[in-house]
Amino acid sequence: MYQPARFGDSFPGENKNMIYYRAARAKLLLLTFLFLVTALGIFAAEGELDPTFDGDGIVTTDNGSTDESIYDLVVQPDGKTIAIGNSFGTSGWRTVIVRYNPDGSIDSTFGTSGKVFIPSVFPGEAALQPNGKIVLAGTYGEYLNGDFYAARLNSDGSFDTTFNGTGAVILDLRGINDLASSVKVQPDGKIVVGGSSARSASASDAALYRSDAWHILGTTRGYYATQFGVATDIPAPADFDGDGKTDLAVFRNGVWYLLRSQQGFTGTQFGQTNDKPVPNAYIP
Repeated sequence: MYQPARFGDSFPGENKNMIYYRAARAKLLLLTFLFLVTALGIFAAEGELDPTFDGDGIVTTDNGSTDESIYDLVVQPDGKTIAIGNSFGTSGWRTVIVRYNPDGSIDSTFGTSGKVFIPSVFPGEAALQPNGKIVLAGTYGEYLNGDFYAARLNSDGSFDTTFNGTGAVILDLRGINDLASSVKVQPDGKIVVGGSSARSASASDAALYRSDAWHILGTTRGYYATQFGVATDIPAPADFDGDGKTDLAVFRNGVWYLLRSQQGFTGTQFGQTNDKPVPNAYIP
């Protein structure tokens, strides 16, 4: 696992939709962004910003909000880059998808003037199908009442109506708070969406940490497994965001990696390599 980016503890204003899952693969936290991945071809071979990308290697896009973030980047085979993020609009959080040409300009052939807005959906991750269609996973709904959301777009940004008739599907797993954060396309074309699901009942579940996965025997959901961490990590679950739910967490070489139920993924340096993590509510 790579060293994660540091995320803010909450969204400004503590909006009702603020707690949605912050994907571990979020590339940046502002929709003013630097593409820092060499595969995007924006850095020259010597590591300098590539001036062929928007003139200086940097592109800034305003989507009509003071609170915007990017959660995933996908590079198409033709060199165009798809940025998936969120923007706080007049009716709450919404997903924003922007496609850029290889030179950093917005691709006006995509969506409306290069953008697609999906209201009431908080973004998770995106993936490309071999035929160029775009698959998106996210969370639909409001604070503490989210549902899994998956959509498939045509290469021009329009919804693919051959997918569930509308181009999107909403799935309520347990009626409390279901957060979709990951999506993958199988070789057979089937789409796999991953995330988390919370319940209101206060109960303890049996859990094991094996290699790089958490194996949980839930009191209502039954058995399920979640991959988080690597084989040499020390498991350190606790309630790190104070919502009464136990969060997945591991300790590795002096760094705490937390997958919080409300505030999402973060990494915090505290301790040394050989320390033993002892999480708890320590009140001075």
